[in-house]
Order: sequence, then C-alpha cells, then structure tokens
Amino acid sequence: MPPKVKVTVTAVLANYLGGKKEFLIEASNLRNVVEALAEQYGPEIKRRLLDEEGRLRRYINIYVNDAAVDARNLDVELKEGDEVLILPAVSGGASSRAARLLPALLAVGVLIQIALGEIGARGWLLMAHAIIGLLGLPLTAAAIYLSRSDRIGLASSSVLLPIVLAQVVFGMMLIGWMPVVGGHDVIEGLHRSNSFVLLGVGAAVGIVAGLLRRRMKRLT
Repeated sequence: MPPKVKVTVTAVLANYLGGKKEFLIEASNLRNVVEALAEQYGPEIKRRLLDEEGRLRRYINIYVNDAAVDARNLDVELKEGDEVLILPAVSGGASSRAARLLPALLAVGVLIQIALGEIGARGWLLMAHAIIGLLGLPLTAAAIYLSRSDRIGLASSSVLLPIVLAQVVFGMMLIGWMPVVGGHDVIEGLHRSNSFVLLGVGAAVGIVAGLLRRRMKRLT
C-alpha cells in the first residue's frame, strides 16, 4: 500500500483544486501525487504542473520536507508522513520581494556612478564613485541568493553578475586596491562605460523578467 503524504499547494493552484490547499494522498512518488490530484480534480491541474513531455514546468517548485526537489526527477520516492509543498516560482514572499528590490538599488548606484563620472569626480568623490561600484557585488550576490527558488529572478541576477564583477575590478583599480592596467584615465573610462552597459542590460533584463512573470501568472 502506498504511503500517505501531506500535500500543500498555494492559493493560486488551489483555484484548480476546488479551493483546497491541503490534501492527504497515497503516493509512492511525486508523479503519483500529480496523477492523484488530476484523477480527483481533472486534467487541468496536471497541465498546470507538467509540460507536454510530462516534466515539471519551469515555474513550478516542489519541496519534500522543506528540501527542494530536482525538477527533472518526479520519481523521487516518498515515505509515510512526508510533507510535499507545490508552489509557483513567482508566488512571491518576503525574500522574493527583497530580491526584486535589490536590482533597483543596484540601478540607483549605477546612476550615481554615471553622474559622478560625467562631472569628472576627483578626490573623495572618485573614492565614492569606486566604492559604490564595489557595493554592487554584495547586492548582486544577495539578489542571487534570495532568488534561488525563483528561476526568473535567479537568471536575471546571474546575467548581471559578470558586468558587476567587471565594475568591481575597475573600481578597485581606481582606488588603488589593484594595480592599474593601461593607465588611470583608461580604467576610469572603462569604469564609466561599464556603468552605462550595466544600466542598459539591467533595464533590458528587468523588462524581459517582468514580461515573463506576467506570462507565468496568466498560466498559473
């Protein structure tokens, strides 16, 4: 006899399950969980969770006893009393909101850098110019960490990471923490140009991510 597991879904998915959020299901693996829900509530919930090839959709996350499950492996065996959580990756939450705020802070920093670069910052202003660039790395790292369960946010932050790393290197050269390669004026120019690149790519990534989130919400 298959083990009984507790299955919990978010309010979005509950719309396709008669409004219920918690279920006690007999299932040997995660695929059996999906099949059991589809058998009781109709094929629409299965379509929301699995693609045409029977794989978990990219915007759906499954956790077993609070541990994330590899989306490619729905044959994970379940034990009596296991707790399964199913939720869309764009479902939100405090960490998700924070992850979306961090890129905005990064954009503000880039705008300040561009302004300082355009006025020809020197002395302590040049130091501020470089340090703001250094702060971009922990901000991006935090965004990646907070977006680890949100594939769209994770991809967006990861795209920006190499540009931010370049900005950090240029900034460290400007404040003397790394040897300057090619002359101070050259590095300052690269630092300023990279700021524009970061701003442009960041805006493009933000627009694409927003469109993808809207599409995913319509699907779920």
